[in-house]
Amino acid sequence: DHLVDAGLPRHATAELGDLIAECDQSANDHYAAVQGPGWHTNQYVWPDGDVIGEGKKLLLQGNRSRSARHVAGSLKGWVRSVATPARHSTPMMMGISMSLAAYLLRDTRVEGGIIHLTSTESGAGKTLTQLVAQSVGRRADRLSLAHWDATDTSCEELAVEHNDGLLVLDEIARLAAAPEDQVRKAEAASFRMAGGVSRLRSRRYSPSQTTSWRVLVLSSGEASITGLADRVGRRRLRGDSVRMIDLPAVRIKGRGVFDLLPSDRRTATVATRLERGVGENYGVAGKAFVEKYLASKEKSIGLAKSWIEQFMVKSGVSQQSWERRFASRFALAYAAAMLARTFKILPWSEGRLFKALSSAWADARSAVQGEAERTTAVLAKLRTKARSRLAPHSVSSKNLDTKTRDRLRRYGCSRKDKNGREEFLIRPTAFRRWVGEAAHPEYILRLLQRSGA
Repeated sequence: DHLVDAGLPRHATAELGDLIAECDQSANDHYAAVQGPGWHTNQYVWPDGDVIGEGKKLLLQGNRSRSARHVAGSLKGWVRSVATPARHSTPMMMGISMSLAAYLLRDTRVEGGIIHLTSTESGAGKTLTQLVAQSVGRRADRLSLAHWDATDTSCEELAVEHNDGLLVLDEIARLAAAPEDQVRKAEAASFRMAGGVSRLRSRRYSPSQTTSWRVLVLSSGEASITGLADRVGRRRLRGDSVRMIDLPAVRIKGRGVFDLLPSDRRTATVATRLERGVGENYGVAGKAFVEKYLASKEKSIGLAKSWIEQFMVKSGVSQQSWERRFASRFALAYAAAMLARTFKILPWSEGRLFKALSSAWADARSAVQGEAERTTAVLAKLRTKARSRLAPHSVSSKNLDTKTRDRLRRYGCSRKDKNGREEFLIRPTAFRRWVGEAAHPEYILRLLQRSGA
C-alpha cells in the first residue's frame, strides 16, 4: 500500500509480491561457496557453475568462465567429428587423453605439469591439436585459447580456473622476447603449476587466502624448452625437465601432426573437419566422462592405477624415481583414455591407443639427454667433422699446398700427442658452426670440460 501511495502502478505489485516470495524461498536454501571449478569432495564443479554428482548445493564464485558457454553439441557429434579423425594423429590422441587424465589427478595422486608441443614446421597443426584437446572439457575456438603472455597472478588465476582440468597455453614466444627470459619464465611457471599452491593473492578468487589447484597444461611453441636453454648456454635441471616436458609435434616430415594418416589422405581435409567439429561439439565428452566415473568411482580408480602400471611395464620404464616421474603423465593419459574406451566415449582401439601414447613418451624421453649422453653425442659429431675437415699438423712441414692451407685457416688442424692419442685443434668459428645448430657452443664447451675431454 505504501508503494502504491508512492506512485507504483497497482498491476506491478502482484509481480513484486511474487518476486519477494521467491526471494524468501531462496533464502531458505543453503549453498556452499567454492572458489573454483574441479573436485569438491565427490562432486565436480564445471567451469560454468554446473555441478555433477550428489551432495551439497555448491555455488561457484569469482570465476570469469561462468558467463561463457562450455558445453555444445552432442557426445555422438564429438565422437564422430573430433575423436574419430583425431586417431590419425599421435599428438592429438595424446592431447585428448591428457584432457581426460586431468580429471584423475586427485584420485591417482599423479603430479601436474606441462607438456610442451613443439615444431618449427609452419602450419604443422600445433594450435589445432590444442583445440582438439580443449574441446573435451570446454569451448574450443582460437579466441578462447589462453596465451603465455600473462603476469604471475593471472597465470595462477588461470590455473585455478582450470583446476582438475586441462589448461591450454598457446605460443610460448609470447612469454618474453629473449630466449633466456623465455626459459627462465617458463621454468618458473612450470614450478608453480606443478606445485599447485599460489604464492600470491588473487583478487578474482581468494583475496584473503592462498589458492590451490591441480592441473595439466598443454603448451605450444616453435622452439623446445631444452633447445632454448641450449641456445643461451643454460643447463636444465632434471626436476625442470620433468615438470615441463618437450614433445615433438611432427613425427613425419611434411605430414604435420597427422603421422598416422594414410598417405593417400590429405591432411588439410582432416584438419578442416576437426576445426569444424571442435567448434560445434565441446564439453560433452568431459561431462560424460566425469558422470560415468562417479557412477563407478572405486572400480574406475582401481582400473586406472592398473593401467598406469601396465603402461610403465609395456613401455619399458625403469624403476628409477626420475624415469617414473617423467613417464607418469603419459601413463595417466593412457589410463584415462582406457577408461574413456570402457565408458564408450573414445572409439580408438587399445592397440592404436597404446602405440600412440608410448610413441609420444619415447619421443619426449629421447629429447631429454643426460649430460653424459649429450657429451658423447657432441664428441662423436665433432670427431666426424674434424677427421673430414681438419688439416694434418706437422711442425716440420714448411710448404703446404693451397688446399691444406685453406683447411688449416678455416677449420684448424689435427695431431697426435706424445702418447699417440688423437687431438683436434678446432678454430672457434668452425666449432660454433658445427655444434651451434643444436646447442649453444659455450654450453657444449662446459660439458666437454666437465667430462675431461
